[in-house]
Amino acid sequence: MPICCWKKNGKCVTPESINQIALLQVRYNDTLRLIAKGPEAEEALIAFRQLAEDNFGETEEVAPPTLRPVPPVSGKAFYYQPVLCTVQAKSTLTVEEEQDRLRQAIDFTLLDLMTLTAKAEASGLDDIAAIFSGHHTLLDDPELLAAASELLQHEHCTAEYAWQQVLKELSQQYQQLDDEYLQARYIDVDDLLHRTLVHLTQTKEELPQFNSPTILLAENIYPSTVLQLDPAVVKRYLP
Repeated sequence: MPICCWKKNGKCVTPESINQIALLQVRYNDTLRLIAKGPEAEEALIAFRQLAEDNFGETEEVAPPTLRPVPPVSGKAFYYQPVLCTVQAKSTLTVEEEQDRLRQAIDFTLLDLMTLTAKAEASGLDDIAAIFSGHHTLLDDPELLAAASELLQHEHCTAEYAWQQVLKELSQQYQQLDDEYLQARYIDVDDLLHRTLVHLTQTKEELPQFNSPTILLAENIYPSTVLQLDPAVVKRYLP
């Protein structure tokens, strides 16, 4: 396999990291270079050139968004705050044991995302299913695990502490972007961090239960939380 990297304005990222590609903020008419070397490098460049000529499968025509009227609702107001996991920095385990804990927690979270995707699809919520499919891609990023493993090696900390540092930094990088769509991806990263920490710390995630129409007030609410709440009772979400 060839060794490749995407390059824009002097910054290079690996194609295997969807997060690093997103942080490049590639826009229409931007110049994007693919640098490849090693076996099959020529084939990789030819394939990239063909994709570019085909506009990467996209058309220039974009349908204008359709604005739908929002019906009025009524219900009890409830201020929601997610339960935060307690993270200890100091570890009494070996680096290898902490790495195993982290890999296992990531695997459990990937399974969670597959379950959430299937649940959304079964409910006919294809747009929501696409969100969790995207979460799966964001989490299954080898650079994230590599960065956390490096912290484990150098700081001899817990898996949850290392993972929290890596994903918090990634979340901040998304928040600093000037593209509003990409900037909003920070909540997806925070959701992934929360779900992984739940597995690492074995925290029981208790969602609020409602028996009457409710309007949920929340500064931030994770997409995975929204899907698990009953839409027949929770009528609207307000920031």
